[in-house]
Amino acid sequence: MSEPFFNFQQGLMPTPPYNHLGLSDYQDPLYSNPYNSAQLPVPFIDTVVQAIDATKYILSELSGNSQRDYIMETVFGLYNQDSANQILTDWAQNNFTGTPHIELVFGQNFNGAYAKDNYTIYLSEEFLAANSGNVEAVTRVLLEEVGHYLDSQINAKDADGDEGYIFSELVRGQSISPGELVLLKAENDHGFLIVDGQEILIEQNTFQNAISSSPGGAGFTKNNGGWTTSDDYPRMLADVNGDGKADIVGFGGSSVLVSLSNGNGTFQNAISSSPGGAGFTKNNGGWTNNNDYPRMLADVNGGSFSLSPHFREFIG
Repeated sequence: MSEPFFNFQQGLMPTPPYNHLGLSDYQDPLYSNPYNSAQLPVPFIDTVVQAIDATKYILSELSGNSQRDYIMETVFGLYNQDSANQILTDWAQNNFTGTPHIELVFGQNFNGAYAKDNYTIYLSEEFLAANSGNVEAVTRVLLEEVGHYLDSQINAKDADGDEGYIFSELVRGQSISPGELVLLKAENDHGFLIVDGQEILIEQNTFQNAISSSPGGAGFTKNNGGWTTSDDYPRMLADVNGDGKADIVGFGGSSVLVSLSNGNGTFQNAISSSPGGAGFTKNNGGWTNNNDYPRMLADVNGGSFSLSPHFREFIG
């Protein structure tokens, strides 16, 4: 069972040195809840406070961001623009009074989570302890949970996939490849959290251990298959068979190789294809490098995708 460790909105004491309600006007947990003071090191608290300040700054800049429309549409799809404009305007004016509570919980398998039902962002104590002093890591997770919150305010239906993660990446100026976006849009980030004996639905940020995969017949790496550079032998992620999973597509020396995703971080043995009339590879068609002769993947005819001969379309 998880118990809230502290709540940035709790505390009835006079204004402490840190004075920000959710992201707006929280109480310093060491000041407002002395019971916790012996258990929470000052650097631990300082990291959270600095991350909240960094989160507020990034959110306040979103309204004037030149990529605002792209970010909002990529993250949230078709959303209520009037509601979004009001929220972003408030944030631009450093008005964060509508943002959720922030609470700390023990023993969870997430770094952060947002619960719509009780309007609360949860941060994992273990995650914060492991990232004491790492303001960037905590800011990244906070922005993800704010993204989940924002989705709940401007969409009648939860946006596809892990919209919080996509939001966090884009508002921090990070890029997401088309293949990564396919994966993220297919991800299920929902879970449950028990607080005070009640089960509540959450959207969460989790990190899992790395999974190793070496697709037979291709490898797709420098030491396994001879894929020395992406310029000579470009590799991409795309859903080539319409199952919602990102597959590996590699343009090898003489053929195009495809490894279908198993949906668990591993991939099937590679399938070879040599499209007639083009080849799309260095030895089959003269596509010597991806800088001079770029290749990309796209659905150019609006059809479903399957493997050769009805292969997802190459554009070169």
